[in-house]
Amino acid sequence: MKLHGLRPGGRLTAAVLVGIAGMLLFVNLFGTTTFLIFGLEVQVSLATFAGGTTEIAVPPIGSIRAHTHLPPVLYRLELRSVDLSRLRYWIDQLGSPGIGEEVAARVQRLVRQFVLRTLAVGALGSTALLLALGVRRPRYLLTGLTAGLLVLVLLLGLSLSTYDPAAFKQPQFTGVIAAAPWVVNLADEAVARFREFDEQLQVLTSNLYRLFASIQQVEALGTIQSDRKLLIVSDIHNNPAAFSLLARVVTTFRPDLIIDAGDITDYGTEFEAAGLRRLGSLGIPYILAPGNHDSPAVLDQLAQLPNVIVLANSSVTIKDVRIFGVADPSSRLLSPELPTAAEIQGRIIATRHALDTEGPPFILVAHHPEIVRPFFEGEAGRVPVVISGHTHRLRVVEGEDSVWIDPGTTGAAGIRGLTSRTEIPYTLVLLYLRRLPAAQEGAGMDSGIAGTGWEAVAVDTVRISNLEGSFTIERRLLGPARTATENMFP
Repeated sequence: MKLHGLRPGGRLTAAVLVGIAGMLLFVNLFGTTTFLIFGLEVQVSLATFAGGTTEIAVPPIGSIRAHTHLPPVLYRLELRSVDLSRLRYWIDQLGSPGIGEEVAARVQRLVRQFVLRTLAVGALGSTALLLALGVRRPRYLLTGLTAGLLVLVLLLGLSLSTYDPAAFKQPQFTGVIAAAPWVVNLADEAVARFREFDEQLQVLTSNLYRLFASIQQVEALGTIQSDRKLLIVSDIHNNPAAFSLLARVVTTFRPDLIIDAGDITDYGTEFEAAGLRRLGSLGIPYILAPGNHDSPAVLDQLAQLPNVIVLANSSVTIKDVRIFGVADPSSRLLSPELPTAAEIQGRIIATRHALDTEGPPFILVAHHPEIVRPFFEGEAGRVPVVISGHTHRLRVVEGEDSVWIDPGTTGAAGIRGLTSRTEIPYTLVLLYLRRLPAAQEGAGMDSGIAGTGWEAVAVDTVRISNLEGSFTIERRLLGPARTATENMFP
């Protein structure tokens, strides 16, 4: 179409239409911009006449879309890659003074950059199409360019002024994520409840400390003469409040080390793995037997922390206590599948062979309870303490020569705990050990097993309610300590 054959009024109208068409064409074809924000590489694009929606795409999981603004423009944000080092930095900065203002300033700056680049692309499109159609007169070029820019400014301005992020509370899902639409609606509730509980933790742990001190002074309960105090946890499932709880329990009760029976993350993703760096600030050894919700990416990140030891079918001696850890068969996968019966039996056979070769440890820890069951029931006394997780139920079972501890879920089952009809409490266990005299150790007497050098004398089980802001604690004496108390108070 040539404009020189038209009347002056028609040429002006045609220049306006061509300028708008060129703008729309270029913005739709070349309006894509890539930003690096907080370690995330995000590609942002827009499409006109596509409904006033925003789409967030995370390949290959799927996308989330919501009607967020009035103009007929689709804004699409696609996650392209993740810079883990930068993401770790920003995660470490969370909670720092002024971080909220800095994040807001960065986002505003990126929005301005996107708007300016889009205007530049639109101006180029209007000019290019006008020139392609033979428009050379400055008057018509300027008219077409101005018309295109005015329409684009109107679309962008109305989008920003009417934009409503709350629209994502009622989103549409596509792809794999469509199977779990509750995740987005649950996010607000999860954050609020985690923050509320986190504020209660300091008061709760202080009260716990005073209660423990009072119990120690009650002669009827007997005096615990222990040489080691172990904090036993499991099934944290990436709950932020659980990490705060760990830090405060460590500060208050000063255990010698932490044993984790697995499922420290929920989906085993690199996003979750990057947030585990906070374990490095606990200041004591952290022993993990991987669970089915953990993954190679998670275990690789944990192995880089100086105080964390991942026991994947191996043993370690910490503070003179020998611990053998068994990795859940599913921890080698990228998805939290449950191990098969054959895989569990294979782990049992491999563990039995390792114990025959290396000698019995004092503690055997595995995520799945069926892996440790034979060493408590069928081979009672071979290992003094067996620890498992997975069930989310706190329990301590004492046999004739050994004790089985399941600390429940120190993360209150994570995000799924918020969807439970009944509250799932935060639970953990403190295990007290006493060093055996040399003569008793060599003879393998009482609850001590030859070569282990220790005996378990007591456990403290702790349950903390998120909703009620309350806790319960139970002290249980084990073995000789219990027998001595029974003889004292027949």
